[in-house]
Amino acid sequence: MTRTFGFVASALFSVAVGTATAQSSDPGGPKDGKPRKVDAGACDGSLCRLKVHATGNCTVTVEPEWVFISGGRDGQPVRILWELDQRDFTFPDVGAVMLKPRYAGSFGGNEGLLLGSKVDSQTWEVMDYNFQPSVSRYAVTVVNRKTQETCSVDPGVINDWP
Repeated sequence: MTRTFGFVASALFSVAVGTATAQSSDPGGPKDGKPRKVDAGACDGSLCRLKVHATGNCTVTVEPEWVFISGGRDGQPVRILWELDQRDFTFPDVGAVMLKPRYAGSFGGNEGLLLGSKVDSQTWEVMDYNFQPSVSRYAVTVVNRKTQETCSVDPGVINDWP
């Protein structure tokens, strides 16, 4: 299973890198048949920081969009922090990061449920036990302080990246 996962993850990464380098000045998108750039990064220690950016028109991004996590061995989880870089937005008290229902993962048995907890208004924390190879998508939700509008984005995480 690890070899299969390694091959799938390697292929996904190759596609992401190839897509990122094959971009023109027109970013395109899935609707017009053009690939879009995929932002990916790696965490291989006990702490992984992801930047969350939100704008007034309810556009939310997470950098990197996809993160490869290779830490969390020997029962020691990887601490993932999502940090908002805009004071106009805050994380809700509950449900700021939720694993998409169809994805199993290594997040302490919370598949399809709430992940982690609010550290403060600008920081959300999840412990990733990374006990098995997995590819997961999750939702990150923030709240506009002025309008109380909730805004979300669906980035991803790949555990056990070699």
